[in-house]
Amino acid sequence: MLERRSRWPGSRLLLIATLGFALSGCEALRGPEFAPTESMVAIEVPTVGDSGASPGASPGAQTRALARVGPVTFSGTEPIRLHAVLVGREGETTVYYTSATRLEIDGEEVAAEMMRPWPNRPMRCLWQTLEVSAPLLEVDSTERLESLEFTNFSHPDWGVACSAIATITARQRDTVLTAEDRRQLSFGAQNYQVWVEFLETETSLVSEQSIRSPGSEALLAKPQSFPRVRLELSGRLETAAAVFGLSQIEPKPGLEDSGRQRIIELHRSRLLFSREPLFQDLVAEGPEEQLNWRLIELDGTQPFLTEEQVTEGATGGVRIGDLLRVGARFVVVFRDLGISGALDGEDLCFDYSRGAIVRRLADVFVGDGDGDVEWAAR
Repeated sequence: MLERRSRWPGSRLLLIATLGFALSGCEALRGPEFAPTESMVAIEVPTVGDSGASPGASPGAQTRALARVGPVTFSGTEPIRLHAVLVGREGETTVYYTSATRLEIDGEEVAAEMMRPWPNRPMRCLWQTLEVSAPLLEVDSTERLESLEFTNFSHPDWGVACSAIATITARQRDTVLTAEDRRQLSFGAQNYQVWVEFLETETSLVSEQSIRSPGSEALLAKPQSFPRVRLELSGRLETAAAVFGLSQIEPKPGLEDSGRQRIIELHRSRLLFSREPLFQDLVAEGPEEQLNWRLIELDGTQPFLTEEQVTEGATGGVRIGDLLRVGARFVVVFRDLGISGALDGEDLCFDYSRGAIVRRLADVFVGDGDGDVEWAAR
């Protein structure tokens, strides 16, 4: 039997080789495969100094903003800008896709050669806050504490871009505040998450894939490294204001000691707050180990001193940051809003009876049967 042979064996091999080279060339033109495996939230931290400032900028000019994957404390009025970060691989190298110009993870800045621009592909970012779903939790067992979790609250008003201007206002506050009481606060705390969704087209309603940044489990396990913002008030109100945005957790009678200890741990980690540990924190900030309580009236007869008056040596009046109480319920004096220079029911306080809320003193201490109001300077 005769064996049939191709008349162009060399040409076939050449064609195969040419096609293979062309395909590999096309792959090179497309670049490394975009296949991210995880996502993160980075919080932009504006800094001031010379490093990273534009050429010719004056000393003290704002540098290129650093975005941090982790907690950030603000003390000014800077906007809270969040950046989504996608983590992928190029060969053996980890790379980070983000719109941020600088990135910090685990306390170290990511090298510029590992940074990649946000991909020009159909995607959307769904921004979330993580909050306990109720402003007040009362627990009677350790098992209830072990099942604690944070709920996702979506924020479509922040847009779907890879970066967003965020707020710290707790969504669950809407379940307890009336329209009169609700105030947009310039202080408090919040936790952030992002869901990055991959789309077939820009107008697709359903995503093909979603990569979510760490959520409730990660927040409970490692709060010290979670993307969280604390917008603080300095001075005498710093500790009192730090718990705004957090849910309150209180022990019911009969809760075992281990449960009470866990509540203290949650308070110290600033995941939630509790009245008794907060009260101890406030007392510890004062000049005396024991507070000196005295009866007081809310009728405008007690002076309300400004910080300028205190600096000039004035004494004997109530100051911002002082404590008022009736029985076991205490508040922190916040603002002179009624009769100027006098303490009265229209003045504002921080109340901690059902989550941290700003209220009028008259809304807290009302009626003759509620007991005498006491004041303690701090």
